[in-house]
Amino acid sequence: ITSTEFTPGASKSVKDRPIVLVDGATLFEISEK
Repeated sequence: ITSTEFTPGASKSVKDRPIVLVDGATLFEISEK
């Protein structure tokens, strides 16, 4: 559920700040690991 909820937020952030998306993806990957 978190992934789905984050998808729309990330998409909007990408337009404003692509870095945010990268940071979020990296953080998510680290958290999963």
